[in-house]
Amino acid sequence: MSLHALVVTLPYPPSANRMWRHVGKKVLRSAEYERWRSVCAQIIGLETRGQGLAGAYAMTLSIGRPDRRRRDIDNLIKPVGDVLVLAGAVADDCDCQRVEAAWAPDVSGVRVRLLETNRIPPSTTAARSGCAGDGSDASASSPELAA
Repeated sequence: MSLHALVVTLPYPPSANRMWRHVGKKVLRSAEYERWRSVCAQIIGLETRGQGLAGAYAMTLSIGRPDRRRRDIDNLIKPVGDVLVLAGAVADDCDCQRVEAAWAPDVSGVRVRLLETNRIPPSTTAARSGCAGDGSDASASSPELAA
């Protein structure tokens, strides 16, 4: 059995700019990123109880600002997508058909909402890459995503 939706609040992620460290010719995960991944995998594991979303999904991120510094919200999407795969909440982050991210003053960390959906047809580019299915129009609809 798989989940159809998941809402979980995670600690504030490291920026995509701080995920990796260069050591000589090697590229390694930063210690900060490793610690964050470990904590998040435990949180997600408790919420999902070993079940994940199967297939295409939409992801909504409500992100609290940890301080008053200027930040690029798009640098916070990648680490969240990757940790969802690590924890088994989704099979592959290339199944994400839609992402919405917004600053949220009432959130501490990142509130992640995943919704399994076939509402959003995959792009033809993604379909050719094999990442998002065959590119055909989905027949099922999802009222949560209706505009």
